[in-house]
Amino acid sequence: MGDNTLDNVMVSLSDTREIRLSKLLSAWSQHVERLRNEVMTSNSDSSWTPHDLVAALILRDRVSDALNEFPLLSDAANAAGLTAADRVFKAITIEDPDELVVSFASKQRPAQWWWSRLPKSGSIRDDLVAFGRNFT
Repeated sequence: MGDNTLDNVMVSLSDTREIRLSKLLSAWSQHVERLRNEVMTSNSDSSWTPHDLVAALILRDRVSDALNEFPLLSDAANAAGLTAADRVFKAITIEDPDELVVSFASKQRPAQWWWSRLPKSGSIRDDLVAFGRNFT
């Protein structure tokens, strides 16, 4: 993922923290891989929670923000693994018609497709479904 152009772009994570776009893309890919493992394996003591999913989706938001600001970097980002990570994320999730993820994150429904996806199985999905039952 060492594309020099991506290494030169800094992305704001907060008022006091920035990260290189190359590292942000790597973080999204790593989160997707961990989510894939969560979907593919049974619950364990180290299971991720819906909070971890929301953190991953916020990373994806920051990637999107950066690519909106620097659209010429889209090809480099895709070559650096964005398309592959997005493809895996879509494969391990399903549509979330009840907006469980958005509700859990206390967000208005964003336009980005990744916020409308729910893990196919695993503890994160179970927790989100339980969360949704508490509010119906």
